[in-house]
Amino acid sequence: MATPAQIARARSLARMDAARAADASVAPTGTSGLDVMLRRLKADLDRIRAVKSMATRGEMKAELLPGYMPYVDGVIDADSGRQDAIVVQMMIWARDAQSWPVVLRIAGYVVRHGLAMPDGFDRDAATWLVEELANAAADDPAVLPHLDTALTLTADHDMHDPVRAKALKVLGLAVEDTDPALALDRLERAYALDRGAGVKKALDRLRKTLSVPDPDPGSADTA
Repeated sequence: MATPAQIARARSLARMDAARAADASVAPTGTSGLDVMLRRLKADLDRIRAVKSMATRGEMKAELLPGYMPYVDGVIDADSGRQDAIVVQMMIWARDAQSWPVVLRIAGYVVRHGLAMPDGFDRDAATWLVEELANAAADDPAVLPHLDTALTLTADHDMHDPVRAKALKVLGLAVEDTDPALALDRLERAYALDRGAGVKKALDRLRKTLSVPDPDPGSADTA
């Protein structure tokens, strides 16, 4: 575990890097906080990739993540918005470690500044965030509040309609029994985005419960 002095130093390095990045007159030296962290990340990634078990990889990431967070927090506090491979990679590691509050904290910065995902990812950060949380929330109700936050966080970002529809479906089905009116609203929004979302039967049930007519009785979605 990092000492308070190490944490303070990592935050300070991140802030100084941001200041240097904002000053075009300062030439890169190859010894910035980012350079140091990138070398460390490469070594850690080599160790992780040498392990075949995905479960063990996730455990390794969970153990390593706190050591990077002082730097990440410093970058977020400095708010320079420059591309930073460490910040993006820690967002991904936090997801693999199922540290959802950390995912959302980092994603708020990544999405707001439009940071690119690493090579090999075919989704932008906003799409990745919503889809990963939707998948997790479908299996674990404890993730549902984090998915709701992710939808709010990405509300103004362009993404394929089925991705947002999937998230709304998960959120809607989760409250079908406890708050049918809210469930109906979410599932109607999902259906409006993607008629193949697989929500028609749930919509029929909810409309019957709430005595609401079907505005589109001839729809083809039967799921």
